Amino acid sequence: MSYTNFKHLGYLFYLSLCGALTVLGAQRFAGTPVLFWPVFPSFAVIFAIYTINRYSDAEEDRINNPSALDYFSRNKGILYASVIMLAITYALLWEFGQLAAQYIILLCAGMAYSWRIIPLPKSWKRWRLTRIKDMPAMKNITVALLWGTSIFIVPLSAHHYNPWNDPRLVSMMLAFSISTWSNAFFNDILDRDGDAASGNSTIAVMLGIPHSLHLIAWLNEIWLLISLFLFWQNIINPANLIFITLLIAIPIIAILCLSRRWMSESRLRVLSEADLPVMASGLFLLR
Repeated sequence: MSYTNFKHLGYLFYLSLCGALTVLGAQRFAGTPVLFWPVFPSFAVIFAIYTINRYSDAEEDRINNPSALDYFSRNKGILYASVIMLAITYALLWEFGQLAAQYIILLCAGMAYSWRIIPLPKSWKRWRLTRIKDMPAMKNITVALLWGTSIFIVPLSAHHYNPWNDPRLVSMMLAFSISTWSNAFFNDILDRDGDAASGNSTIAVMLGIPHSLHLIAWLNEIWLLISLFLFWQNIINPANLIFITLLIAIPIIAILCLSRRWMSESRLRVLSEADLPVMASGLFLLR
C-alpha cells in the first residue's frame, strides 16, 4: 500500500482513535470510574460515519480530493467492513442492555449528515430529500455539537452522571464544540472550489474566503473573552483557561498559515485538526 493510500485509511483510524481516547478522558475529567467498553462503540460509530461520508462525498471529491475518491472507489470493502462493524456494535449494545438513546441519536444524525434522507418541502405540494451537509448553517453546527457533546454525554450516561450540572465540564464541551466548528469551517474554506463547482453551497462558498476567515477569528476571540470572564468568576481554573486558549490558538494559527501561505493544503488540514489529540490528552491532564 502506497503512502497516499495509507493516508486515506489512516485518517479514518486517526479520527476514530481520537474520539475513543476522548471518551476515556471525559470520564477521567468528570471524576467517574473509567469504563473501557464505551470506547468500542465510539470508535465504531465514528469510523462508520466518516467512511460512509467518503462515499457520499464522491461528487465534491472529484475536485477537492481526487486521490481519496480513487482510493475508496477501488476499496469498497472498507465501506462494507465499517457497516458490519457498526451493526455488530449496536447488536452487542442491545444484547447487554447498553443501547441508550444517545447512541440512536448519534447514529441517526450521522446518517442524516451524509445521505439525503431528510424530507423538505420544495413547494406547497412537492417534497425533496436533502442531507444536513447540504444545509450551510446546520452542517457545521451539527458536526460541532456531535463532537463537542456526544463524546462527553455518551460515556457519562453509563454512570448516570449529568454533565450539565458541572460548569467545568460544560466549559469543556463548549470549548470542543467551538474548536470543532472552527475546524470544520476551515476545511470548508479549503474545499471551497470543489464545493462551488459541485453546487454545494457552504458558508465558505457564500461568504468567500476572506469573510469566512474573519468569522472564524471573531468567534474564537469572543469565546476567549467569555473564557476570561469564566476564569474571573472562578468557574474555571487556570489550567482550564490555558487549555481553552490552546484550542483557540489552533484555528488562529491555521488562518495565519493560510493567509501567509506558509503551509501546503495537506499540512493545513493536519494543523486544523490538531484539536482532536489536544482535547483527548488535555482531558487526562486536567483532572
